Amino acid sequence: MTAGAPPGHNPGGAFPKPAAPLRPLIVRCGRKGSRTHNTEVVSILRTLLLSALLLATLSLSAAAAPPAPCETPGVVSLAGEVILRIHSPSGGLDCQQRADIVQMRIVDTLSIGLVFPKDIHVKKVKKEWGVFVKDILVITADAGSAKINKTTPKQLAEVWAKNLRRTIPESTPQKYIPPAQ
Repeated sequence: MTAGAPPGHNPGGAFPKPAAPLRPLIVRCGRKGSRTHNTEVVSILRTLLLSALLLATLSLSAAAAPPAPCETPGVVSLAGEVILRIHSPSGGLDCQQRADIVQMRIVDTLSIGLVFPKDIHVKKVKKEWGVFVKDILVITADAGSAKINKTTPKQLAEVWAKNLRRTIPESTPQKYIPPAQ
């Protein structure tokens, strides 16, 4: 240990040395080797195993269950028209946060150049369906959102793309207009 170093500081290693040596956990039930001892140990191990399985099952079912719908949907609009409403949180984001991100992506796509309805398409992204403007992903229609809208993810993405195609011409300058002099 170097002078002035705090106690437990180990400059050469990543982890401090333990204060006391670690000892294995010993379960004592009845007399060792007796039938009672073996039965109690098996019973304890069975309980621990079942508890671990139950915990794993609950964790998987919670992860697989779609999130509850938001109280207030996130609204994405363009040129004063609603393009889509997001009713389901996803990826740790609530509905309004998701809507804000989609809104920013749409504005970004409009700022890179002319966008025509034919530039908007739907394609599969891993296990979900995405709406793209040119090659930029705008939003994915996940299973939770589709279930809330009583449709499939692909059909929901098609509806969102159709709404975007209808609104894009009203939001994009279709030809260059020189400034007045």
